[in-house]
Amino acid sequence: SCGEYHACLSTQDFADDTPAEDGWMHFSSLVVEDTPCWAYDVRGVRVTREVAMAFEQNAVALRYTIENRTGEEAELTLRPMLLGFEKGHAPEKEWPVAYADGVFTMGEMALHLAASAPVEAEEPRYFMQAYMHDAPDGRPEKGLVASCACIRVAAKAGQSAVVTLVASDKGCELSAEEIIAAQKSRMAALRDQSGLKDAAALQLVNAADAYIAQRASTGGKTILAGYPFFGDWGRDTMIALPGCCLSTGRYEDAKNILIERNLRLVVYTAQKFDNTGVGVE
Repeated sequence: SCGEYHACLSTQDFADDTPAEDGWMHFSSLVVEDTPCWAYDVRGVRVTREVAMAFEQNAVALRYTIENRTGEEAELTLRPMLLGFEKGHAPEKEWPVAYADGVFTMGEMALHLAASAPVEAEEPRYFMQAYMHDAPDGRPEKGLVASCACIRVAAKAGQSAVVTLVASDKGCELSAEEIIAAQKSRMAALRDQSGLKDAAALQLVNAADAYIAQRASTGGKTILAGYPFFGDWGRDTMIALPGCCLSTGRYEDAKNILIERNLRLVVYTAQKFDNTGVGVE
């Protein structure tokens, strides 16, 4: 908001009478250089959002920058939308949600939030979102999300302001600035390790990294089949391994994935047969 003018920067359709959000009208650019950075422009005010994840942690850092080129104070309001269920669930009934002392509680789930600006607790509100692009694939066409807190940061006329957030499942000791800096450093190291020179190839080196993950159940590396819903499967992992690991110079990761997959196959086989080689149920 700036003066009497208010603009929404998010974009979402709703399955009830709530007006659709039109943040796409203010979207200016998306630049991916080690981290993705979105830019929005509203009547002389530019808002950028940069995102990075802490390496092999369930923690995501966000940095919002407000550049106010107007003669009035501009304020950015951030309101986290919460879904206290595993991926793929789209609840249609309200569930308990609250914020206190840096933690969102959502039924049996918790989300820790470290912010560089005060977080204001609010009464829970629920929004029935419409998922028009999910419905054709057989996924839910609508579902509730909840809001129970907000963060406000102001930039005076002609000045800039920054607010950072770190959201995690168990709390994170790293700051948003540290997570973003570490991501940039790690991406540069991966490019150097690959030995490649072509600009497009170096972009693919960094893109491939997003699919190489740590599997909690085995403690080994694996390759995810795709975002946002797919996990890791043996066939997809083997197909992607040469491009994600060998072409990029990540030979230790390739070795780890092959060993981990072989161990899982041995365990699976042991479950299917007894020590005489006779199949068991």
